[in-house]
Amino acid sequence: MLTKDGRNVPILELTPENYPVTDREANHYHVLIEQKSFDQRSGARVSVPRIQKCGIKEWSNVKQNFRLLGYDIIILHDPLANKEENETRAKAAKTSKKAKYVAQTVDAEKDAMRAEIDELKKQLANNQKQPKQPKEK
Repeated sequence: MLTKDGRNVPILELTPENYPVTDREANHYHVLIEQKSFDQRSGARVSVPRIQKCGIKEWSNVKQNFRLLGYDIIILHDPLANKEENETRAKAAKTSKKAKYVAQTVDAEKDAMRAEIDELKKQLANNQKQPKQPKEK
């Protein structure tokens, strides 16, 4: 799995310091869980650790259930520990998305206005080229 600095490491070497969290998942708990089991003959590890992501409200129930089921738990990302940072990251992501949308609509409106101005200039040039005819009474 890729770390914050871009290195590809096995899942067992992930730590809270090098675990990358996207802006979309910053408000969720990220937990490394494993129900350890070993081969009886060779002693080699048979179990495979997994990363579980869950919301803040469900974490209290899930945490208790994992412990009762015998899972080893390592919290890779705690959203409440960095709540202010996560909120600013989420706001920044939301505002950048909104800013992109606004910029696209403004650019489209500018292009439409430029096309309209060019059309009006052509019409004005055509009107100036034609001689004025006197009005008949």
